[in-house]
Amino acid sequence: MSAYLRLPAIIRRWQQRVRRKTQEYKYIAVITFQSLFCNAFLSPWVMWDTLMEPLLWFVEKVVKAFGPVFVFVVVSLILSVIGVAWLVFFPIMQDRGYLTLTYHLIVGNWLAMNVLFHYFKALLTSPGKPPSGDRLNTEVTTVCKKCISPKPPRTHHCSVCKCCVLKMDHHCPWLNNCVGHYNHRYFFLFCVYIFVGCCYVCYSTYDVFLDHFHNSEKYIFSGKYSLLSPLDTIQVAALQLRQPQAQDTVAPEFTYSVNQTLVQEPVTAWEKAQHNLVIYLFFLCSGAGAAVGGLAVWHARLITHGQTSIEVHINRKETKRAQKKGQVFRNPYDYGPRKNWKIFLGLTNGRSWRHVLFPSSHLPTGDGLTWHNPQDYGRRVLPV
Repeated sequence: MSAYLRLPAIIRRWQQRVRRKTQEYKYIAVITFQSLFCNAFLSPWVMWDTLMEPLLWFVEKVVKAFGPVFVFVVVSLILSVIGVAWLVFFPIMQDRGYLTLTYHLIVGNWLAMNVLFHYFKALLTSPGKPPSGDRLNTEVTTVCKKCISPKPPRTHHCSVCKCCVLKMDHHCPWLNNCVGHYNHRYFFLFCVYIFVGCCYVCYSTYDVFLDHFHNSEKYIFSGKYSLLSPLDTIQVAALQLRQPQAQDTVAPEFTYSVNQTLVQEPVTAWEKAQHNLVIYLFFLCSGAGAAVGGLAVWHARLITHGQTSIEVHINRKETKRAQKKGQVFRNPYDYGPRKNWKIFLGLTNGRSWRHVLFPSSHLPTGDGLTWHNPQDYGRRVLPV
């Protein structure tokens, strides 16, 4: 009778034991499966990087192969703007008075000098590489998986240059070079002076551009019986649509047929060339100024916060990770906006803004190997 009464308790204990063993075996099976297949090397980010590897390999090869072509294009465009300024712009300013011409000669040549100087310095200056062997006497954060060598702080591997770069920002195809510790200032000031120069050209030539743009018919019909190019044909159609359609409208000064035009006042070849060069100069500078200006603003924002283009993504990920733990991530290389700019521009050891407004080959602050943070040095994650 007593055994019969204890039977439900025995059954419950047996059920609990079976349930516990089942959970243990399930846990062991899951751990075994994860250890074999679902390790850190098969995380979503690693899988995405692996799938993108062929595309990245193709892009790297193209950037490396066409790097000299990109450099040739940039130099050609810069020299073409300078040439058009001397052939067209300065003679127009001379007609407005020698004081105006002197002003534009000083400002224009100052901008051209800074643009060319900073571009070629960014192009020819090595961004900086960590020393090898025993010469690397500094703090090391990790080991490069490509070079199999120690990496100092803020150092990253460039797959195009096939080496590690100190304080790497990015690989610029228009420079055919990496932007790093020793040429980052040259690259940024090149972008700034390109933007300022494009704004200066667009502002100074705006009235001349409008005069040529709204009087294109004078330069399109440039011979007594000249055939129209496809571009001229489109402009002629636009001009025809702009003409008044009223019956009492005075006839235009020129007439044209489908394949040929009759011009009462012929325009010389040089005047037509001037017209095309003014249009080319304004459109090139307005487009390049908008693109490079956006790039300069982006880098100015990064410099203000003591980051590079690579570190901004790393810091964003670290910020999210710290928030999940109830902590706050602080960039260990952020010294405050004012000091960040002084360090970046190298305005130390008695240097002033003269070294920014005029070409200067002074070295950046530090060696790119050691980065000290006076605010909680060595502590990246601070409790809330």
